Amino acid sequence: MQQILSKANWLARSILWGFPTPATAEEWDFPNAEEEGPVLEHFQRIEKAWNFLRPAFASRGYVLYEKPKNSWDLLPVIEPGRTSPIQAYPYGRRIHESDNAKMTLLAPRVWGATDRLGRHVVINSKALEFLNSEPLRSDPRNHTIHVVEFLPIYNFIFAVMPRWDGAFDTEFDTVEEVTYCAQTFLEAFDFLHEHRICHLDFLAQNVGHNVCISQDKIDDSTGTHRPSETKYAVYDFGGAIIYPEDTPLSITHPEWQTWGWKLRNILVPTEPYSPFQFDMLALGLVLQRYVRHIENIIPELGPFFDRMTDPTPSKNFTAQEALAEFQRIQSHLTPSQLSQRVTTRIWRKGVASKRLTGIEGKK
Repeated sequence: MQQILSKANWLARSILWGFPTPATAEEWDFPNAEEEGPVLEHFQRIEKAWNFLRPAFASRGYVLYEKPKNSWDLLPVIEPGRTSPIQAYPYGRRIHESDNAKMTLLAPRVWGATDRLGRHVVINSKALEFLNSEPLRSDPRNHTIHVVEFLPIYNFIFAVMPRWDGAFDTEFDTVEEVTYCAQTFLEAFDFLHEHRICHLDFLAQNVGHNVCISQDKIDDSTGTHRPSETKYAVYDFGGAIIYPEDTPLSITHPEWQTWGWKLRNILVPTEPYSPFQFDMLALGLVLQRYVRHIENIIPELGPFFDRMTDPTPSKNFTAQEALAEFQRIQSHLTPSQLSQRVTTRIWRKGVASKRLTGIEGKK
């Protein structure tokens, strides 16, 4: 009887709000992420959906961030008298000085919130049960975001995850920090592909490290990448595909032409393409941008990334091959190289630079 009343209440509120929640998980995503008009309209619809869901999350102990009018920021709701808690793993390290740790709205499926203890989390409208099940969760290569809990709300399952801000948002201090980060993501894709999971949307905004930083304090934040206390994670699996375990890595996908080739400044291939190979190409482009700028210290990174970013499947690495080659390069590094200070931040079009501009594009 209570379930019937709950559904009736949901239906009544939905009618009153004009049915704001998307009917399927896929409808949360952008209709066309490369056109500004539809993106803006979609975000307006999604903002309404999250506000509609606000009471449902509050009843489960989560206070959704608020979005000021005409802003892309999401701001935590500060409750009077609440002190900032110490956030232990898997929650992000608190880098900001106050609870006003605003974040930028980048993905329609993701919204910030605080739990009953004031810890910062994000809520995602795509469940990640498989990656958080055992024995996968215990695999040291499973560098995917932890799920705190799954919340069934109406016909959706929302994943509540600790808020980890962008992996490349703050500066790296040493060569060791840069190579540690690169190895972590190479391990992550070795793990994913071994279990025949394709991410298919790997971009810099879809990876994080265990810190929580107000977005207006990012440029002033330092020391967030020390290997002894830093963990990295891949998230946003909204477009992921899980294949049977015996699927060959060379399998092609019928919708290969719809993937983000234009977003990565790559011509759409004329022949069917493997989703696993696309993952490695996308990974290579991101890591090249944020790792290859130390090529003057580690010359072998040049040929490594030339191969990682070659869109020809026969020339590119598999995840296992890329990890093995990077580990071989790492094994030859001296303590002097690893401790060397990093003075550049990105690599773009063959030039190492201190400035962050544009997206992860082809060299």
